[in-house]
Amino acid sequence: MGRIVLAGIAGGFAMFVMMSILHMSPIAQAGFSKMSDDGAVIAALQTATDNKPGLYFYPYVDMHAKDAMAKSEAALKANPSGILIYQPAGASGMNFKRLFTEFAAELVQAFIAAALLAFTMIPAYGGRVGFVTLVGLVSVVTTNVSYWNWYAFPATFTLANMAMELAGFFAAGLAIAAIVRPKTA
Repeated sequence: MGRIVLAGIAGGFAMFVMMSILHMSPIAQAGFSKMSDDGAVIAALQTATDNKPGLYFYPYVDMHAKDAMAKSEAALKANPSGILIYQPAGASGMNFKRLFTEFAAELVQAFIAAALLAFTMIPAYGGRVGFVTLVGLVSVVTTNVSYWNWYAFPATFTLANMAMELAGFFAAGLAIAAIVRPKTA
């Protein structure tokens, strides 16, 4: 159990460092578009959201209403659509709490990967790194492909995020595979 904890900490740290580097690189901006007049949009959003934070889907259709699917189809054919995460003015950017939350999430992912690797009998270091990377591939595909499919996230954004997350798992795998080795008889 001690080696799994140590591997989880080492893997989480490696993943956090890799993800930090990638999030400060140009790849993190892939798929984002610039509005020609975001001032007009900001003013309209303050009104449309009552200046309340939240996740908004537009055009909005109450999915519990009668004929909701038909109403949704009609609204999508007649109007632009999208999802919006809205934060009123005053929200904080990068701060200790957000960095700590991200680090904690990556620690949990690394602990899970280390625990799964401990159940295997993969003798080669490269094979163990590959195993952790494949565990990451499950995570990478689970959310990103669904967001691209259902919510029309741009393909370049989706692929860039998938690449960054997979690189994070690869970095974690390098650390975890060095610590979690198959038990010898």
